[in-house]
Amino acid sequence: MTIRRDVKINMEALSLIQTTAVAVIALSVLFIFMIFNPPKVKTTLRIPNANDVHILPKTILSKSPSKPLVIAIYFDNFGFDPNILRVPVGTIIKVINISTKGPLKFEALSGQANQNYSLNLGIINQNQSKSLTITKSGVWQYEGQHNPEIRGVISTGKLSSNIIGKSINPPINNNQVNIIYDDYGFMPNIITVPPGTNITITNTSDNTQPGPMNIQEGPNQPLNPNLNIGFIFKKKSKSFIVNKVGNWIYDDIYQPVPKSLGQINVKP
Repeated sequence: MTIRRDVKINMEALSLIQTTAVAVIALSVLFIFMIFNPPKVKTTLRIPNANDVHILPKTILSKSPSKPLVIAIYFDNFGFDPNILRVPVGTIIKVINISTKGPLKFEALSGQANQNYSLNLGIINQNQSKSLTITKSGVWQYEGQHNPEIRGVISTGKLSSNIIGKSINPPINNNQVNIIYDDYGFMPNIITVPPGTNITITNTSDNTQPGPMNIQEGPNQPLNPNLNIGFIFKKKSKSFIVNKVGNWIYDDIYQPVPKSLGQINVKP
């Protein structure tokens, strides 16, 4: 029997079509399977390190642990600097005894509402320090030597403005230093400046302090008339220039010692 050539060609074409159709169907089934069953790719999570801070998102940076704020309160021969302090909760307060009159007894004023017993640091020897952490909100007075004329106050909130300018030997800006007198004494109560420095004292005391200030040079020292500043009424200021080299004590003669005293060291 003889098969016609055109019939044979048609059968080969049909076979090719069938094979192609099967391949297309198989690929379609595989494609649909991959859509609904995507391959699982193994990934490695890279943990950021300190060198990658510049690429970390803000949400991670805001959660990064930060060092607690540390603020120093100095105790010298005239009281505390700073003597009024506002700090955020979590701040570490370091009390440093730089006086030349022996140990300091540091404690919270008794009988306060919402008392903070962490202020009862006890004895701090000369050139030594002790620390406490403010762990709750509140306002607390503290006392030195169990003497009502050696007190200060700590409250919680936004950090006190210009805290550096209220501590021992603040920076001198434009040949100018500012001293504040509040209910607890001068702040800062010891400054060291070059000759020609302009010093401004501001009376910020409230009605718990009687009358104005009356500042005179301290006794038993070489004369320095520049320190005879005279009256400074409440919420008022006076300025003077110190030129004489030496260590000078001034005294608000209307207030009890030691919170009435301050010292200016003039060094070339």
